[in-house]
Amino acid sequence: METSKFPNIEALNKLYIKHHVSVAISKTDFLDHEQLMPKTILQIDDKKFELYLDDEFNNIKLDYPLLNFCIVLRELEDFQFSNNYEIWCKERNIDSSDLKIKSYYHRLDNIYHEIEKLLGSINSYISSFDFEFDMGEAYALRNNNW
Repeated sequence: METSKFPNIEALNKLYIKHHVSVAISKTDFLDHEQLMPKTILQIDDKKFELYLDDEFNNIKLDYPLLNFCIVLRELEDFQFSNNYEIWCKERNIDSSDLKIKSYYHRLDNIYHEIEKLLGSINSYISSFDFEFDMGEAYALRNNNW
């Protein structure tokens, strides 16, 4: 039996299929004035969640569904890892004094836990190292070649 060359992408794909995931990303609605964080509707099974994505590598322009799902999960992982609003804003280069951003950040905790109940622990499956340096499974995912 042949094993997958990209087991983490396969695991991500199984999760995507199992939960009937879809990700719709707006081209006109953003969290911030700089238009760095587009509004995203994540659907898992029959539940919808409104999130905003920090896409520093411009991956969403590729419009690959599994890559978009990975980006959403990475955003949730980053939120969980960052326990300070000011740092979270600074990492995204957004204005921490903006009330819309502050309100979203506080709602994000509930969103995170609701998604976690549906999916289990939040896991984007692709290592940050591979993602940031466009290597390995991140490279394969970005090139839709897995």
